[in-house]
Amino acid sequence: MFQPTKQRDPSLDLVRCIALFFVMAVHFCTHCDIYNAGYVGVWGFVTELLRTLYVPALALFIMLNGYFQNKKTLSGKYYLGILKLYEMYLLCAVLNLLYSHFYLGMPLTARSFFGSIINFEASEYSWYVLLYNGLFLMIPFLNIIYNSLTCRGHKRVLILTFFFLSALPSSFLNVFANLDAFWWQRLWPIMFYFMGAYVREYRNELRGKKWGVWLLVTLTVFSLYNYLLYHTESPLYGLANNVFLYSHEGLQNAVLTPLVFLLTLDMKLDNCPKTVLKMMKTVSDCSYGAFLFSSITDSFVYGWLNHFVPVIAHRYLFFVIALPISYVSAVFLAFLADKPVKAADKLIRPLAERFIMWLYRLTAPDAKE
Repeated sequence: MFQPTKQRDPSLDLVRCIALFFVMAVHFCTHCDIYNAGYVGVWGFVTELLRTLYVPALALFIMLNGYFQNKKTLSGKYYLGILKLYEMYLLCAVLNLLYSHFYLGMPLTARSFFGSIINFEASEYSWYVLLYNGLFLMIPFLNIIYNSLTCRGHKRVLILTFFFLSALPSSFLNVFANLDAFWWQRLWPIMFYFMGAYVREYRNELRGKKWGVWLLVTLTVFSLYNYLLYHTESPLYGLANNVFLYSHEGLQNAVLTPLVFLLTLDMKLDNCPKTVLKMMKTVSDCSYGAFLFSSITDSFVYGWLNHFVPVIAHRYLFFVIALPISYVSAVFLAFLADKPVKAADKLIRPLAERFIMWLYRLTAPDAKE
């Protein structure tokens, strides 16, 4: 990832650690079927609260891209920036297919092997590569839009415009009225990218705004709303459309994600032990690979958990054990994979650079490299 300053900011490493934790917490709930556990009363509300808290997982990563990459400009060499991500995906995809075949017993042919890799179906979470690839291709043009605005107020208007386009069509009103105003909701990654760019530029002015209080209040309100509308024991259950439940789109994620991001950036980590800072740095550097490798670790860890704990309602009791095991294992696999990926990159990058630069000159002969 692009790192514009020489001194590393540990709070940004912490954002990645938290984002990866939220991602894998969602995986835990999905693989262990927690959403169908049937918790009632206090435990039912706590489950809804945690479920709501995990929603910003992916959007936090998008905001980090806006924070780090908002000064990137269009050039031939820019497109080489995604090469290592594809190399990591390729290694993870191959290992995941081998794991699925030899451990899970899934059939595997030469056609399905290469087809799964090419179609980004080799890993359960490889869809994220497609999402990021699309954003990566747009980043230079998004930066032209953002950086051409010289007024801070206009930059707020830009973010609010995408907020109204991508978040409000899935707002509370639409849950009840079913207006079907969904045409623009898939623009949510662009909204979070601009949010990250804005936070980077005005970070000092955004400090000390009681983000923790705002996060606690909004999280409680959203959790109560979700509990009352979507929990089976609620008298209001069935009045809302489930398509709006805990999605990346929508008002809840658009509010909670920047609050989590800003609260984390406000944390004082100067006196944090060096060992902890080093661990956060390692997790941060491995977060992309860990995201992909969690397809293997989630399947293995939660597969055994579900086997030994057949009662769904009891599985949440093992959250503090099973999730850290999958989390650490995914980071460890990504850490090990980084070395062969770097070795392969040294061989592939020179050839890729010549091809990309040739294609770039062919397409834009009048542009500077």
